[in-house]
Amino acid sequence: MTILRLNNTKIRGEGIDKLSVLENLKRINLVNTEFDLEFLEPLTRFKSLEKVYLFQDTRNLQTENLIPDDKLDLFDFGEYKLKDLPSDNEVYNQ
Repeated sequence: MTILRLNNTKIRGEGIDKLSVLENLKRINLVNTEFDLEFLEPLTRFKSLEKVYLFQDTRNLQTENLIPDDKLDLFDFGEYKLKDLPSDNEVYNQ
């Protein structure tokens, strides 16, 4: 198994370290879950893990101080924002 999708579940993270036996696991999707911040750190020790998706509708899990700087790239918290363009404020009449 290389991708584990646990989106929209009530998973909180307890026992997440047991997934480390999945030697080929590259991605874990935890979008819109009840995942607790205290369980982020064990994910940093998974050898083959490349990305953990943690987008949340109701809360922002991004707390960089809980994750070592060299492991921040492992987590994707969403929160993407497009830059404003000068033309965004222009009104065109025809």
